Amino acid sequence: MPANYPRRCVLTLRMLAEKASLNARARDLDLQFMRDITLVNSLPEFGRYNTAIVRRQGQSMKPGSSVMYTPLIDMIPSDPDTMMTAICEAQRLTHQCGQDFTIFTADQQLYRFTVKVMWVHHELFHDFYPRLGGMHT
Repeated sequence: MPANYPRRCVLTLRMLAEKASLNARARDLDLQFMRDITLVNSLPEFGRYNTAIVRRQGQSMKPGSSVMYTPLIDMIPSDPDTMMTAICEAQRLTHQCGQDFTIFTADQQLYRFTVKVMWVHHELFHDFYPRLGGMHT
């Protein structure tokens, strides 16, 4: 959820209670996994461990994530046209996947160009959130 979303509208009590419940459950499951690491010799990795718990509890499985690689853009990364191409492609893929917001991570130099492109074309990027961080991690 974008950081400014709660400022635009008040979250419902049901949503707040569900969030608190899910956070408490996630914390309990993480602690259970950490405890089992020290006690069980042949413990599966974290994802398989959580899948086994969900199946034991009879809960529904969430669909898996899909990952895809896009073609490389053979241009100078700090060129505004390159950033505009990358931003528009990221936004197109995000909307194609049914997500409302695009979160775009860039290192410090490219973040600067991302913000400049957004400043010039602000009407195109109302649901686009640049993030300063490790672009290649």
